[in-house]
Amino acid sequence: MMSDNTSITTTSAVSSLIEQVTDDSAIKDFEKTRANITEFIEVMNDAIVTYADIARSSQDAKAYEVLAKLVSTGIAANRNLLETQEKIRKINNAGRPTTKKTSETVNNVFLGSTADLQNFLDKKKKTIDG
Repeated sequence: MMSDNTSITTTSAVSSLIEQVTDDSAIKDFEKTRANITEFIEVMNDAIVTYADIARSSQDAKAYEVLAKLVSTGIAANRNLLETQEKIRKINNAGRPTTKKTSETVNNVFLGSTADLQNFLDKKKKTIDG
């Protein structure tokens, strides 16, 4: 029969191994996805240039419509690349503790009439002067 210490050690070792596999697979998936999207963007740019020449020479409305769809698809691919980048950053930072930057703003606001303010300042002046 295993002791409790062996069970705890085994559990933590398994957890550590699972985290490492998850992190490695996420990074590999990101690299593969990024390579695929980047390659698609390059092919898309070539297609846009080629189809722009075709549309310009034919002056066909349908050709310009297809060109607009190609450009839209290229923009979506670029956006997808940025979203993938954001997701991998979230994955990489998932295990890290978050530190929030706090800033303290001190604003003194007096709510009252000018007469109330004058009375307050007079009392302060008397206490300072003695």
